Amino acid sequence: MALQTDEREELAGERLMMISSDTHASPPFEGFADYVEQKDMAAFQAELETRQAFRDHSSVGKAQGKSEEMNTLQQEQGFGPGTRDPDVKARHEEADGVVGCVIFPNGPRPFSPEYRERAPLGLPAPSIQQRVAGARIYNRWLADFCSAYPDRFFGIAQIEIEDVESATKEVQWAAENGLRGGIAFPGVAPSGEYPGLHDEVYEPLWSVCEEYNMPLNTHGVDSIPAQHYPFGHVANILLTLTEAFFFSTRHLWWLMWTGVFDRHPGLKLTFAELLADWIPCTLSDLESTLNSNLGAQGRAVLELTPTEYWQRHCFVGASFMSRTEANARHDVGLDSVMWGSDYPHVEGTWPHTRESLRNTLAGLPVEDIRKMLGENALRCYSFDPDRMRALADQFGPTIDEISTPLEEIPDSPQARLGMAFREGDHWT
Repeated sequence: MALQTDEREELAGERLMMISSDTHASPPFEGFADYVEQKDMAAFQAELETRQAFRDHSSVGKAQGKSEEMNTLQQEQGFGPGTRDPDVKARHEEADGVVGCVIFPNGPRPFSPEYRERAPLGLPAPSIQQRVAGARIYNRWLADFCSAYPDRFFGIAQIEIEDVESATKEVQWAAENGLRGGIAFPGVAPSGEYPGLHDEVYEPLWSVCEEYNMPLNTHGVDSIPAQHYPFGHVANILLTLTEAFFFSTRHLWWLMWTGVFDRHPGLKLTFAELLADWIPCTLSDLESTLNSNLGAQGRAVLELTPTEYWQRHCFVGASFMSRTEANARHDVGLDSVMWGSDYPHVEGTWPHTRESLRNTLAGLPVEDIRKMLGENALRCYSFDPDRMRALADQFGPTIDEISTPLEEIPDSPQARLGMAFREGDHWT
């Protein structure tokens, strides 16, 4: 429904509060050195030397099947100064109209378990002790980064879920030290090496996340167990894009079916950079499963329906949202949709965020735009509403600007290679 003339005139000057549910920050790998404990320094230096041989990240990108042009732009933009300098990031976000940011990592952390980026470099798998140390190193760096703009930058803490005791302590430390974006919710290997999410071993983690209001955040391809992916083969990136949705969304039905949501009604689960078009059909499938003849035992013990669990617990970080996704907002759940820029990644909206939003949102009801651009994220992550409103009045785009249809897509490599101006379904 487009704005009526009198409504447009009345609201034209109002500035929208924009909170991005998906941005990124990390230092160059050597920038972690000041946060490494002495006992881990030798291993860190060895990993640093290996990584310095691949400083431009191009070998990783090529092994993942990305084009030369995409690789080049990702190096220039995706690892730019805004990922490591909070003042640069703040200036870029202000120019975009963004006043609050949820911050995921940007690149590897020390002793990362991420096989997808270690394998092309020949790095051995780290021990669980090293992985716990690596998460701690990144979190200490991120806490310092976010402290420059503590009311605007909500960093997401890294944990190693296989060590629940250390993970629980790390969540508490993060919440008490300014990392207010919650935790990165890693995938649990389907091989059976670690207990499924139903296991009571994870109860302390769910409890501390609920107590400190720390959402569980899934993101893009981060949950994929990529040990057997064909690096260097053109199929690698295709497999990654195809399988990301299963591995990164399976947390939903695990927490739902196994009673975790019933035991922890205040727990929040978010899905960032996984688009939003999968949600209506997934909820429909889950409803059908529960209501089938084989779902009788589940119906007897579960407190809510899948749609009700989604409404109570879940948010989708609809990064570089398409018009198709915006039009499906009520099927997804209007109160669950959070826009994200994916700053500074090439597939995201920066530096064409305002144009992208016009392409996606022009003509929609103002109250719906407000929710998707900022109000839902404010509620999910507990940003301060007064502070966000004050910043929005200074930097936010006007309703009139975002409600004006885009006449021409920008002529730039970012617009051409990215996903900010998708017109079809899913990735296109």
